[in-house]
Amino acid sequence: MLNSKKLLTLALLFAVLLAAASLTSQLIFAPSGNSIGLGIYASVGSYADATADKAGSAKISYTVCALLVDKDNRVLDIEIDALDATASFTSEGKVVAGSELMTKGEKGNAYGMSNIGKTEWYLQCDAFEQKVIGKSAQEIAALVTDSGKGTDEIIEAGCTITVTDFVKAINEAFSNLKASDADGEDEIRLGIVATQSAGDSKDASSEGDGKVQVALTATAATVSGERITAATIDAINTDVKFTLAGSPVKNEPSKSKRALGDDYNMKKYGNARLEWYEQADVFANELVGLGKDGIPSLISNTGKGNDEIISAGCTIYVSDFVKSANKLFK
Repeated sequence: MLNSKKLLTLALLFAVLLAAASLTSQLIFAPSGNSIGLGIYASVGSYADATADKAGSAKISYTVCALLVDKDNRVLDIEIDALDATASFTSEGKVVAGSELMTKGEKGNAYGMSNIGKTEWYLQCDAFEQKVIGKSAQEIAALVTDSGKGTDEIIEAGCTITVTDFVKAINEAFSNLKASDADGEDEIRLGIVATQSAGDSKDASSEGDGKVQVALTATAATVSGERITAATIDAINTDVKFTLAGSPVKNEPSKSKRALGDDYNMKKYGNARLEWYEQADVFANELVGLGKDGIPSLISNTGKGNDEIISAGCTIYVSDFVKSANKLFK
């Protein structure tokens, strides 16, 4: 039988081991102090009336930014991409069908700036990204001149295009920062899927305006060794309205679903347990630890998430979440 002195010694040893285990656990699982952010900036312009020979139109422009920042909110890594969508309609007030859209980055050399003697868009974007590494949001904002182009520092680096929308998307990403376990050496990636939504577009009639809706979903994630270490998701639906005669109705584009927050009103009008951004976070958290091969396991044949995701509160359709996440692995 152990005497009281030995029992006391064993108890003290056990307490030391528990404390060490607790400290080790904290060191392994403690947040890195780094955060990721995702921002979407949208604008609508270049309106044109329809004629008998030509469809009417409006151009929707999106700029999307994925950020990895340190504990001082300085940029560790950044990826920016952009996409233009043309919403078209006839002089009889009918929607012109659209298709899945490619970003400027995905188009690469096919975007065609080199055809007019300029550096391709993705290379100019890369030059801008390199110049904002290590900078804060305020320092990045100072890189834009009154003309909308960058300062001499940006232009000399090879980015001569207008950068106003870059900075607006970056500001959105900073406003959506999410604490993560991402390491400072992890790579930030961005996946975007955008389509003209046939189900949510409609022809004009004597009873009201028609509508072309473009839906964009983006996933930002940090990756190490081809495994996702942190992720966040956002989406935006942009409507272009038009009259029965084929004239566009000018209006401001909506905010992203994450920017709308509780005002997206899934709880109020959809009887949901979680708001959209909370449901998106449930799915994004399930991406952590996965590589490309693991992403398909998160969706069921109904288009909704697997049982685990649904049980956690993400009951919305996740097809575009999966498509945008797949694009992280190009």
